[in-house]
Amino acid sequence: MQNKTKIQDKSIWRTIFRIAQWVIPVFICLVLYKKFFRSPTFSLSHFQQQLKELPLQWYVLLCVCSLINWGLETKKWQLLIKTFNPLTYRKAWASVLSGVAVSQLLPYKTGEYLGRLMFVKEQHRINAGLLSIVGSYSQLLITLVFGMAGFIIVKPIDYANHFIVSLSLLIVAGLLFYWFLPKIRFSYQWTKRIQTALTLISRKKLLSVMSISLLRYLSFLLPYALLSWHFGLADQASLYYHFFAVSCIFFMQTVTPNFIFTDIALRLTIPVIVFSHMNPDNSTMDYVPGMIVYIFNVAFPMLTGTIIVMFSKYRTT
Repeated sequence: MQNKTKIQDKSIWRTIFRIAQWVIPVFICLVLYKKFFRSPTFSLSHFQQQLKELPLQWYVLLCVCSLINWGLETKKWQLLIKTFNPLTYRKAWASVLSGVAVSQLLPYKTGEYLGRLMFVKEQHRINAGLLSIVGSYSQLLITLVFGMAGFIIVKPIDYANHFIVSLSLLIVAGLLFYWFLPKIRFSYQWTKRIQTALTLISRKKLLSVMSISLLRYLSFLLPYALLSWHFGLADQASLYYHFFAVSCIFFMQTVTPNFIFTDIALRLTIPVIVFSHMNPDNSTMDYVPGMIVYIFNVAFPMLTGTIIVMFSKYRTT
């Protein structure tokens, strides 16, 4: 009877997976078409003109940084699950890009875990999903640290001093929680799965994951800051200023609930909020660097991941 139930569960999940293989690509293509070609707040002709005027070396830089970004994320994913479900670099890369495709469909990119788990053995999917959250949590902490520094240096919006104090305490608490993850013990029955997953990581591995998250953060922050500097979004401000202005943008995009329907809208409006007080006459250009980085760091990997999802096989063993 138990074996029959397991077979039925596998059959149900296999059916869901096959439906998702075709629903996800169609959904993503329709939404991207609507956002880029039918959006009232986004001028495609203006954006295309900026792309034409951008020198070739910028495209080389963007391609290299995007490869570094997702290459580092692939290594982080390999590191997190190698003790119980080792993946070759090629499969880990496919897993990560599949996660990028699925992540756009749910708020806070929570669908990322579902996409990645297609390449994980069925018996390890819960552990892999929980450790994937640990990897995302390390990335969030890096974003919060640089975002707080950005708010102090750039001050894109007016805020009370207790905002920075509260944020600092939150970050410190988050870092301590991250550091003590391997030592946390749960007493409730329903938390046993979490406890089991946490025994698979060590502080040494957590430090490695955090280091990779830092390098990854810099790999997508630097091209954005350089492009913002190139387009003069903060008038005559230094590259140093643009660096922390972009960290503010990433912070605000991260803490704002978003998924594929609102993602591009946020990428259009948040840069205007951050840069408008420095150069109010340049608001039509504020979103251009972010959208260029979005195409190379999100759109292209997402479309690649969509193709991978379409031709992947449901894995049970």
